[in-house]
Amino acid sequence: MKNRNAILVSLIMLFFLLMGCTGNENKRGALLARDQEDYTRLGITQESLPREDGLRTSGKEGSYEWWYFDAEHTDGTKVVAVFYTKHKLDRKGPAHPTLTLEMSLPDGEQINKEISDEKGTLIRASTDKCDVQIGDCFARYNKDGNYELHVKIDDINFDCVMKPKVQMWRPGTGHTYFGDGKDKYLGWFVGVPGAEVESTLAIGGDVKTLTGTGYHDHNWGNEDMIKLISHWYWARVVFDDYTVILDDFIANDKYGYTRIPVFLLAKDGKVIDDNERTVEIIRADTILHPVTKKFMDNSLSFIQKTSDGTTYQIDLIRKEDILFLDILKMSGLSDFMIKLAKFIGENPTYVRITGDATLTITDKDGNETKKETTAIWEQMCLSKGKDAIIHDYRPGVSN
Repeated sequence: MKNRNAILVSLIMLFFLLMGCTGNENKRGALLARDQEDYTRLGITQESLPREDGLRTSGKEGSYEWWYFDAEHTDGTKVVAVFYTKHKLDRKGPAHPTLTLEMSLPDGEQINKEISDEKGTLIRASTDKCDVQIGDCFARYNKDGNYELHVKIDDINFDCVMKPKVQMWRPGTGHTYFGDGKDKYLGWFVGVPGAEVESTLAIGGDVKTLTGTGYHDHNWGNEDMIKLISHWYWARVVFDDYTVILDDFIANDKYGYTRIPVFLLAKDGKVIDDNERTVEIIRADTILHPVTKKFMDNSLSFIQKTSDGTTYQIDLIRKEDILFLDILKMSGLSDFMIKLAKFIGENPTYVRITGDATLTITDKDGNETKKETTAIWEQMCLSKGKDAIIHDYRPGVSN
């Protein structure tokens, strides 16, 4: 028994080393790179270009990358397709191109599908633009500036054309760095902050032509997210002629629970404001979630005052949850390591939320305009604590 206990303790210590949970003594912080030297080093400018949506990693061990697409149609059909270079979030594992498809139908039916190319094969993707293929499915940026999406899995055939209404965008360089150096990073590029979509969905013999709105972004990195991130909330909302992208991103304990928000406000396709350094974020009506057993903020508010004196406030009110994911099962860990992780309290979770969204515009004279809609947003929580810890180091912001 003594030897068995010693082995178990050693395995637990090894797990903490692998997962980056060896303590919180190193408060080095994290930052969104915005300096000119960062643009120069990365070979980009402040203008976002299609080539940034091309393959950014080797697709092999030690990296991860994915292209995410979603479409919300006027009849209530919601489709999310993600093209991964690896098996989802498996940074350490070999190349294994994988496509996931999630669908929510108007009658409430949920459909989840997945296909993969052969393990060890590199993803078929261009480095010059978004042009990625897995199986017979593809996502492409075409010469007209639109994105074409084709997904065929089993009896489901989904074709979608996204016609961007908002220019390509990224916050700063799109790179968030962790620690003193710039060797650990997360990359983010938003190829389509907002678009009109025209889709055809066939399920068996039932074929529908759909219209609605869409979004596409692109993520990559070289370190397991669980080693870097405590949690985040992310949302995109379309209020008639306004499009907003919101992100309240919190690094983990090793990096000082640093808050790095993201804020994009566009009107009629033009960016009005994207200064994440001045946006105020308010979380309220916080509960202990019955499924995840962690905090859940039923109310989120993002408030930004622009240079012309106008204040924009976006309020998100949670109504229900439409998807839960067990992140450990997506990590590439063995079943034994997953059980061990849960034994010592690790429980990274993902929740997709739907609710009401309100945009309140207050001009410098105090006149208010309100726009209301419904929206979908998400909570990703990688830390095992049930409470949120946030340190906001931005100038003029008190914790």
